[in-house]
Amino acid sequence: EMFRVRSKGYLSDRLKLPSAPAALDIASIYAFRSHHAVRHFAAQPESPLGAWRAQGTCPPFVFIINMIIVGNPGFQGIFIFGMNEEEWGIHKAARDRPGRPTTPSECFHKLLAQFCSPDLSPEANKFRDERFKLLPAIVQGPMLLKNSSGNRPAILGNKLKQSYYAGDGYFEVDVDCTTSRAAASVVNMVKGYCSTLVIDLAFILQGNTEEELPERVLGVVRFSRVDMDVLYLRPHQPESSASGAGAPTTTVQGRPPTMPTSTSSSN
Repeated sequence: EMFRVRSKGYLSDRLKLPSAPAALDIASIYAFRSHHAVRHFAAQPESPLGAWRAQGTCPPFVFIINMIIVGNPGFQGIFIFGMNEEEWGIHKAARDRPGRPTTPSECFHKLLAQFCSPDLSPEANKFRDERFKLLPAIVQGPMLLKNSSGNRPAILGNKLKQSYYAGDGYFEVDVDCTTSRAAASVVNMVKGYCSTLVIDLAFILQGNTEEELPERVLGVVRFSRVDMDVLYLRPHQPESSASGAGAPTTTVQGRPPTMPTSTSSSN
């Protein structure tokens, strides 16, 4: 899927152009049903980060998106993206370079560094709420659904509650998809078509100033005909007694981070 994003001159000409290749590669996807929302997945026993580190296969930086649909049971889709070594080198150089960014890559990586900073104050989270954007693209699905959700970008934090977690080598965004009545109705409609729906989800950090443009797709994931009724039902595991043993998850698609090619791309 070719995703069009804000160009360098968007603030004056409103022009959108195809994004550069996604900055992050999909490393793993977890999907399961649960009666209790799982938050801060990176710190959960099921998180693969510890095993990847022990095996020496962990990307230098991991970005986790935890989409939570509360229900009885609810559904969670957890997308784990990794930054490869080459992109990580570019990121560090841009992040540490003083002054205004001078190239599209620097513009993107300085914005990403600010978004993923360890500062989790209300002011910093407000900045994140105003930047984290979802651009869906329905590849196959009913016209009713296309007309309802369309292929329009949405700043998720405008309507949905988002929580943020920063840790050693990772940043996580948890999105409560049912905290808005309007969003909940769309989510429920999508759930009804999941087994026949093919949809690409592109995640973007919105550029609101010239120094933050052009935009670039952060990462892309595809959900293809997911039968939610057969997904693993995760038992409740209080954090104080959770154990990695006997707590499997369902990997919908994805590949180990040792092979950084994305399962979906934006170029």
